[in-house]
Amino acid sequence: MFKSIFMAGFLGLSLLLAGCDDLNKAVSGKKAEGAPPATVTDTSEKHMALATETAHLILATGGYDMLMDTGTAQGMQVFAANMHGQLGRDLTQEEYAMYEKAFSDSFRETFPAEMWEAPLAEVYAKHFDNNDLAGLLAFYKTPLGEKLLRTQGALSKEGAEMGVKLVEGKQAEFVRAFTEKLSKAHAK
Repeated sequence: MFKSIFMAGFLGLSLLLAGCDDLNKAVSGKKAEGAPPATVTDTSEKHMALATETAHLILATGGYDMLMDTGTAQGMQVFAANMHGQLGRDLTQEEYAMYEKAFSDSFRETFPAEMWEAPLAEVYAKHFDNNDLAGLLAFYKTPLGEKLLRTQGALSKEGAEMGVKLVEGKQAEFVRAFTEKLSKAHAK
């Protein structure tokens, strides 16, 4: 359960950044049009320092809250379903709110923001070189970059809700197409 919760949050961030013009300028190291790209020396110490700064900035500017909110929401879905089985009824709004607060508080206490910084830095260090990390940091420190980090949770949530609506609207069509292709595959 926890693996899918945390993977979803950071996947959305990567997808949103891909087409951003400000990000492209930051990653390329351009200070102004026509300026040559800046390069950052690629030492392992510098690499981890940049990755750690990136992870810290992501977590401090909404990433941690997004993880905790997503984890709480998904965890509560499982918990509420289990309670339904035990009680033979849905939780009341008051019960749900009480359990949700306890779940959220426990989740944040057990998994504090500091716990995420080093592992997240390792992930970023694995996929980005020093110039990439310096470019990401330059972007994240712009007003648009800060706004992206602050709104990432809402963007991910609304994007997921939009995806569910799109899938629900074409579910019967998908089942028909899948069944047809499956039949053809078995016929071979």
